[in-house]
Formats: sequence, structure tokens, C-alpha cells
Amino acid sequence: MIIALHGEYLEVAFFSTGKPSFANNCLLARRLVERGVRFVQVWHGEGQDDVEIFAHVSVMQEVMAVEAKEYSLCGRYLEPDKSFEQSRKNYRELKKMAQRQVAQNVSHGDRLLDFAEKNFANQTTTLVALLVANDRKADADRIAAEALKERDDPPFKAEMDKAKRGEVPAPWP
Repeated sequence: MIIALHGEYLEVAFFSTGKPSFANNCLLARRLVERGVRFVQVWHGEGQDDVEIFAHVSVMQEVMAVEAKEYSLCGRYLEPDKSFEQSRKNYRELKKMAQRQVAQNVSHGDRLLDFAEKNFANQTTTLVALLVANDRKADADRIAAEALKERDDPPFKAEMDKAKRGEVPAPWP
């Protein structure tokens, strides 16, 4: 079970390794409402509609699924090429912005570059580790090779080696 607080409402998604129970999910939702939660969303799905439903689950819940070590759930919805391309695009844009700021002597340019590198490292190593954890080693190796073309520094290589062994990093930031 994963519960995410978003502003004034509580969003509840249930990820179960056993057989999901819609009745139990509804009972918990009822208890939350009885305790004053103003809005509760219960996501319950199995089967073909899961992909469509999960596509609308927030990034926060995806992070929480990783924290809960629900790797098989994450793996069912991975689109490695699309995810990696988005990470690479964001990294390149942030890196350009940081380099412009450093060139203009803007004080936080170095921090932006550090953020870009950490964010790219976390996103790509998480993707690779989830692919490995879901028996998609060929995809993991391909994405890792592409990521290492973007960043070829020893600390990133070490993180990527862990990911290729299936070690999922903690979500960041």
C-alpha cells in the first residue's frame, strides 16, 4: 500500500504482491474519510487497463513504489527509450543553463550543474536497475551504454555498475 499526501488531499494507491482486494482498499478509504480526509482516491487495477491507469499515477507515487521496492510493478510500465531520452534532454538543457550561468559569473551556476549531474545519474541508474530487476538486461545494457556517452566520469561509472547489478538507488531529490 502506498499513500501520498498532495496538498490538501490524500491520494492512496495500493500495490500488492498478493492478490489485490478491492474490498480492503475501499474499507481503508472509508476509514480515512471517517478520520477527516477530504478527498481519497483509490487506484485498483489488474489486467489490461493497468497500463493506462498507471500512466496517470503521479511521479510521487512512482518514487514511492521504488521506495517500497515494488520493482516488478514499476517494470511493467517502463518505457526505457522514452524515459532515457527525456532524462538526456533534461540533462543537456540544465547543463547548458548552468554553463551559461557560470560564464556570466552567476553564483548558483555550479549548483545547477551539480543538480543536473545528480538528477541525470539518479534517473538513469534507477531506470537501468529497474530494467535489470525485471529481467530486461539487454535494454539495461543499451541504456547504460548511452548514459555513459553523456557522462564518462568515474563516480557515474561506479553508480552505473551498481545499477547493472540490479541495485536500485534511493529516489533523489
